[in-house]
Formats: sequence, structure tokens, C-alpha cells
Amino acid sequence: MHDIRKLKAKEMHLMKDIIKHHAASAELGNHDPLDESICFENFRMALIDPNFEIFVCEQNNEIIAYAATQLTQKLYNNIIIGNVVMFFVRPDVRSKTLSDQLWQTCEDEFYAAGATIMQAMCIAHTAEFKPTVAFLDRAQSFYRSKGADCVGYIHMKGLA
Repeated sequence: MHDIRKLKAKEMHLMKDIIKHHAASAELGNHDPLDESICFENFRMALIDPNFEIFVCEQNNEIIAYAATQLTQKLYNNIIIGNVVMFFVRPDVRSKTLSDQLWQTCEDEFYAAGATIMQAMCIAHTAEFKPTVAFLDRAQSFYRSKGADCVGYIHMKGLA
């Protein structure tokens, strides 16, 4: 079993390496570059939001996995949705046990908060706004293994 816990705002510095691993794994490269200062500010602001949580798993004083979650309400009724906004386990330590435990932590938190739906997003694209297939296929395979079905699409195009 892995020790998964909520990240505290004062611990944001611990996220530096895992965020870089996530960006590299998603093949963001130069077309969608990671701006650490903006990223950390957005994460810090999210941690202030009572509907947002970041769950982490540490090994040897390094964060090796994280899930950023948010509770939202549908716009047209009072159904609460648990959103897995970001979910990443470092490739060199990736295991079914760790991934399953992190997912279950999110699910348990959503259930305790009154959510009746859980959804997960995964967006990864090339400079031409084409899917980063290997990354997306891995995520889709995992989400399906957790009982989640694909029920929509995200369409992108550049505006510049």
C-alpha cells in the first residue's frame, strides 16, 4: 500500500519534479510549454478553493504520483460532479497498485462530498492540434479499467 495524502499549500515546491515529468510524458515540448511560475500559481490558487484538492504519493521524499480534483455542479441541475482534472503516475514507478489506489482515493473523496458522477479528462496534442495518441490511449485504457466510459469529445483548433 502507498501513502496517499492531500497536498498542503506550503508544500507546492514538492510538485516541481512531478509536473516536469507529466509535461514530458504528455510530449508538450515547445508547442505547449510548461511555465512553472504560472503552473505553480494556478495550483496554489486551486488549493485555496474548497472544491479543489491535490492528492500526492511520495517515495524517498519525492512526489511520484498526483491527482488534481475538483467538485463542480452541473449548470442545469444540482448534480455534483467529481472531476479528475490531472492524474499522473511517474513512468519509472508506474504500477497498477499505485494507479488504482490513487484513483480510489479520488473516488472516495468525491463520494464523501456528495458527488454522484465522476469524470476524468485527458488532453494531449501536437503542435498541429492532433492527438498525442500513445499518451491518450494509455489514459483511456486506465479510465476504462476503472469503469469509466468515454461519453464525449474535446475539439481543438489554433486561433493564432
